[in-house]
Amino acid sequence: MLKHILNLSIIFLMISCGGGGSDSPYISGCTDDCAINYDVNATQDDGSCIYSYLGTYIVDEFYSDGYSVFDPTAFANPLISGAISFGVATNGTGVYGYSYLYADGTQLSGGGTFTNTLTSVTFYEDGSIEAYNISKANCLELDLYGTINGSNISVELEWYSSSLEHLPEN
Repeated sequence: MLKHILNLSIIFLMISCGGGGSDSPYISGCTDDCAINYDVNATQDDGSCIYSYLGTYIVDEFYSDGYSVFDPTAFANPLISGAISFGVATNGTGVYGYSYLYADGTQLSGGGTFTNTLTSVTFYEDGSIEAYNISKANCLELDLYGTINGSNISVELEWYSSSLEHLPEN
């Protein structure tokens, strides 16, 4: 008899607690509200978030073979600041522009076109191609890495503005 009472008590406890189930359904999707494919109904992020790269980013970190290009002990003419802007041309092609300022006052700027996937960005400028893998992408940051001209490069870009007017004209 005691065994039946225990079994009934366990069954009653399971029913009163909802049987261990959840009141909200599991819905897979993008849960980041700043992604362009944000799913307001998603309860579990599935890694499918897609971010717009349009706008201007400040170069937060830039490493070449493990050395910061901002470090004056590693480079004779270190980088002081840098920015890159992404936009879309009227024909739908991705376009970009960049500007770097070095310690001696020289400025390097240019631009070209780009293509991107969920995992990579490829830049095209004056016949040269630079392909980077994306290590982090969200609404505030775009981190890239790749091997360019034999050097291992990693770049951390911090979102600055949706405007494209922060770069000087060539």
